[in-house]
Amino acid sequence: MKQTKDLLQDKFKGAILGCFLGDAFGAGFEGMGTDMAKSRLSILSEKFPRAYTDDTDMILARAESIIESGQVDPEDIAEKFSLHCDLTRGYGIGAIKAVLPKTTKSQVPHSLAQNITKDELEA
Repeated sequence: MKQTKDLLQDKFKGAILGCFLGDAFGAGFEGMGTDMAKSRLSILSEKFPRAYTDDTDMILARAESIIESGQVDPEDIAEKFSLHCDLTRGYGIGAIKAVLPKTTKSQVPHSLAQNITKDELEA
């Protein structure tokens, strides 16, 4: 079955929206066991801000790269990550080191320095 460009674009938008919604609603439950998550369902709308995390941040960077370049280009994706990396969204040290591979100790942005230690950068 041949899919039209409009249908593929619609599916792409739906997939991105699904990632965003799953991330935003699931972020408050990340790392919890089933019992803890069930106990928190009753306060979901009161307590969780439903903000998206680094997962959506990275999906958006990938999507932007693919849309602009028309292909999956790891170098361009890495560039988009570095341009849009918002450390308040919960990036782990592995992602930070991958996104900012050329950052030297003297160039570490203040917000990055607050989240990681010198030893972690040199590891």
